[in-house]
Amino acid sequence: MQKPEACPTHAQWDALKPLRQQLEQRLEYTLSKRMMLEILWPQSVDNRSKYADKMDELFKTVPTLSQWYRSHRVLGPQKMQQFMDACLDYQATPETAPGVTIQQQLLEGMLLTKHYLPGHEKIPALCFSTRVTSVDKRRVIVDGDHTMTGQERLWHFITAMLFELQQTEYQFKKQRLTVIPLYGETVVLQKPEFTLTDTGFVIKNWTLEQLTAFFKATEFTEQWYEKPQDKRDHYAIRLEDKLAQMQERAKETRKAGHKKTAPLLPLSLIITIIKSNLPLKPAVWSSLAHYASNGQLTAGLCTALSPVIRGDKDGVVPDLVKNAVATKLEQIEATKTPVVTAIPQPRPRAITPTPDQVSNSNIQGPQATFETAMKELNCFQVLGNAELEILEPYREE
Repeated sequence: MQKPEACPTHAQWDALKPLRQQLEQRLEYTLSKRMMLEILWPQSVDNRSKYADKMDELFKTVPTLSQWYRSHRVLGPQKMQQFMDACLDYQATPETAPGVTIQQQLLEGMLLTKHYLPGHEKIPALCFSTRVTSVDKRRVIVDGDHTMTGQERLWHFITAMLFELQQTEYQFKKQRLTVIPLYGETVVLQKPEFTLTDTGFVIKNWTLEQLTAFFKATEFTEQWYEKPQDKRDHYAIRLEDKLAQMQERAKETRKAGHKKTAPLLPLSLIITIIKSNLPLKPAVWSSLAHYASNGQLTAGLCTALSPVIRGDKDGVVPDLVKNAVATKLEQIEATKTPVVTAIPQPRPRAITPTPDQVSNSNIQGPQATFETAMKELNCFQVLGNAELEILEPYREE
């Protein structure tokens, strides 16, 4: 952890007035202003102003101030500057794979903030299918179909790595990555360092055995690196294998006499995984079961889960989730307002409504459905994109 910065003198505090005014306009809460001022204070005068001006771009990469503050406390001023510059470079050309240095700076910052980058749904199948050890057996070379550059393939790998870690318990301290799987042995690795080849990349400080252990510990999505062993549909194979693994792990847990709690994944991440048509890991199902037991499955999430449940022929979906989704979908159908074609009628004479008529009109029509949605949102302590989809039909209101 970095050494605490000295507080500014009176003269320095006065010189910070323009920056403090910028933060006053951008941030609402006093604590938020203090945290951001502490982050920017160690930077140069020019950089302070630049980062304050481009705060929106920074938050597009790392969305919360607490995540930024966590990285600031660990990285120190120089590395923090590199991380913020890397975020700005990435946001300037989000569709292009950044250079290797920027990719490694983004990886370190994202591991500290425990966040992930978008784009996992664009990773081609078998993108990392060729994995060979180096001659000295101290490095591993990763390649695949020779239709992309090494820089693009590395960007896909970092994107996949962060996405998989988001669904796994892990720690990143002192340049060490510790992956703690729900079942199996903990894997401790150095923060990976990369160089490029023409169409692939080299992990300079991982061996092939360590990469394989990382894949196993994170339950790395097999379609990105593993060729199917038979002609059956890839997802069917994955589902059958996963069911067998879950049953075997349940036996091992009962023998051990203890049960480890799976990481609870955010609803917004779960719906992203489902919409990406990726196989759902045990951590996803355990999180869904938790939300189902607490009545926190959203309408958007249940709609996305419906085809997954219909296609579940191996009994992987927990009954608790099935029942909760079915109940939620029934509620959605019941609250839909039927469309009725109006028949032109003679315009009636205006009549002043009675108090009873006014009272009844307030609990009928679309407003009642909107109020139901608002009550449903009150069940959540934190609202994400998936939760806010509940309000999508009532955007005008």
